[in-house]
Amino acid sequence: MIINKRDISGILVVLWFVAIGYSNDPDLQIIIPSDNNRIIHVPGAVIKGMYTASEKCKIQLLQQMTIRENIDVVGDKLQAEFPIKIRDMFQKSFILTNISVTTVYFNKERITDNFDFPLSELVDLRKFWDTIEFRKILAHVYDFNAVKANVTLTGWSLEKRDVNVQNIKNTKTLFSFRVVLQPGNNPFYLRVINDKNVEVAKDTINYFYPSDLIDESPGNTFKTNTFHTKENEAGCSYCHIEMVQNRCEECHSSILDHKTIHPIIEEDGCSVCHDTESSPKYQLLGDMKNDPEYCLACHGDIEEAISDVKFIHAPATEGCIMCHDAHASSLETLTVIPVYDICAYCHADMADKPHPLPTHPISGGPDPSRPGKELSCTSCHNPHGSDHSSLLYQEGYGICKRCHDK
Repeated sequence: MIINKRDISGILVVLWFVAIGYSNDPDLQIIIPSDNNRIIHVPGAVIKGMYTASEKCKIQLLQQMTIRENIDVVGDKLQAEFPIKIRDMFQKSFILTNISVTTVYFNKERITDNFDFPLSELVDLRKFWDTIEFRKILAHVYDFNAVKANVTLTGWSLEKRDVNVQNIKNTKTLFSFRVVLQPGNNPFYLRVINDKNVEVAKDTINYFYPSDLIDESPGNTFKTNTFHTKENEAGCSYCHIEMVQNRCEECHSSILDHKTIHPIIEEDGCSVCHDTESSPKYQLLGDMKNDPEYCLACHGDIEEAISDVKFIHAPATEGCIMCHDAHASSLETLTVIPVYDICAYCHADMADKPHPLPTHPISGGPDPSRPGKELSCTSCHNPHGSDHSSLLYQEGYGICKRCHDK
């Protein structure tokens, strides 16, 4: 077969367009974590990577999120506060894809409202206020027989990074997202969006945060990703010529990005609990998951409180991190989730039953016995141990007088 010059020039033009096409395609690469996209991890994590693009782009991180709240709606006052509670559940840049509200009543069967919203509609709090679905939920919650509304929001938390690489072909752009994990599976969806809002690249990663408070197991599909090995740290030195030693907060600030930080971290640093000389480095010095002794070495007041009581709460004899986060929390007592939700996990039979009276609230609203705190199970029950049955602070009418001093 004979090929003339015109044919050759045509082939070269085609190859040139193909080459340009490939050079313009963004190349999205996750660097940390490496080797696996299904990782077992502690509450705070980081996702780092790079992509190559030849136009102005935005990189977005969508974290799948489930938010639950059990809201007391007994009486006109608490019912009027229900929309405010819903507002407080919506986190910044939260996109709603499903809401489920189970309304519990005094004298009739509970009603569950369940509504789905397409991700493409980007339903935030303001849009949700205007939906007919929200009005239907209110109609059930505002029933005078309503006792409690168990609310579950499912959706995505959206973060954006704007990167301008116009007129610079094949520019590698680094990105980094610090993320806070919830107990269980935490899917993340990374995507690159161009100036026409078209998705031009995407990737996914799943972190699994194991917790005794969930009935979910990582199974065999998730693996532990140990970062602090000599090989991984050597890889970082490509950009970070001078590696910072024992400055954990430089990379792990998301773990501490909460309202309440464990005081021992602020006072003495991470080496109180983590071994800086271990291999891999920074392993725990004690078994905090199964043994409370390591925690009680600092928290002698708790040890003293449960050392000579008739009844010790079973979780208090196991690892403290079943209920408490060892680093930081959005809650004052460093609990991993709100106190009511922790108690309801084991005591589901009591969660939907106001007690000791049918009209008595068990969560939400101010706690008269502890000014500045919210009413919860620990308003009446000691979560660690007590001399009184049911772990009450006092017996008989004494427990009532803590709030109703008549």
